[in-house]
Order: sequence, then C-alpha cells, then structure tokens
Amino acid sequence: MTKLVRTPGTLLRHRSEGTFDDIAKALAGPWTGWTLGVRNFELVRCAGGSLLTATGPLDTNDVYEAVLFDGTSELRWRRNGPSGVAVEVREADDGYVAVEGDLAYDAKIDSIAGLLWGQGDGVGIDEGWSSMSTARLGSYPAPITPVPKKARVELLQSEYVTRGAYGVARVVDRRFIRLQVLQKGAF
Repeated sequence: MTKLVRTPGTLLRHRSEGTFDDIAKALAGPWTGWTLGVRNFELVRCAGGSLLTATGPLDTNDVYEAVLFDGTSELRWRRNGPSGVAVEVREADDGYVAVEGDLAYDAKIDSIAGLLWGQGDGVGIDEGWSSMSTARLGSYPAPITPVPKKARVELLQSEYVTRGAYGVARVVDRRFIRLQVLQKGAF
C-alpha cells in the first residue's frame, strides 16, 4: 500500500568511477536490476560480485547503463568512455550531516508499485529465477523466485518530494526497492 511519510530526510548520493565489472565486484549481498546494452535489455542478479542473467554470467562489454537495487540502496551506472560513473543512492541515517551531492527532501512516498509485464508460468528456471509470460513478449526470465502460475510481480519504489515554487510538491528523485510477488486478489 502506498503511503506518504512526512518526515524530512536526506538522500545520499555517493559517486565513484570505474568499469561496470569493477563496480559489481565491490557489491556484497544479493542485488537485482537490469542492464541496457547496444543489443539488448537484460534482467540481472548480482551476488558475491558476479553479475548473472538467467542463462549465465553477463557479458558487461555491451552494457552502457545499469540499475541495481538491494532494498536499502540503488546503484546507477552509466558508461562514459572506456569506464563509467556509478552513483549509489540510499537514505541517510538519523543525525547524518549532508555533504555536497546529497539531496534533502521534505517527504517520501513509500511503496509505489509498478507491475512487470505478464504473469508467472509457475516454472522455476534456476536458483533465483522464475519464468513470466505475456502474449506480446512471450516467456522471459524474471530475477525473483518463486512466482506461482498466474501470479503478478510488482516493482516497489520510493519517491522523494520537496516543496517547489508556490508550494507545489515536486518529485526530486526516486529509488527502486525490490521485486515482490503480489498476493492473490491484490490486483
């Protein structure tokens, strides 16, 4: 359920540079997300510094943009020449003193959901992967398990809001949180 949190806070934006492989190797724990390449769009999982698609390791030479998230942080990476620029976005702890590049916000809209295309096939592909299908796309692997037959999957995100001109609320950033299976009858 979407809810408005009226507590001001700070969104940390830590910037670093490096190849996508270098950035991924530094990630600990399970991350989920997607990559955009010259030839394709891939849903991916990252565990222990390895980037995986449903069919195996990801060839990162083709990647020019990526978004990974783990429930606490979101990592955004974009190619810039032979390497790239990564920005980790997460909420600051209470008492944190903001530095340049961080973003202050007045309120947060939590648990905004967007649906993934299709429904679950009830088929587990591999560890951490399930099959989804839709008439337009056919079957495709989703980095979430298990997804029961006919179940829907949603992508949860938070939006960060400040007061704009004339008191109008303005969304200044958003952060992806996680994929989750919708409970029966929730859609």
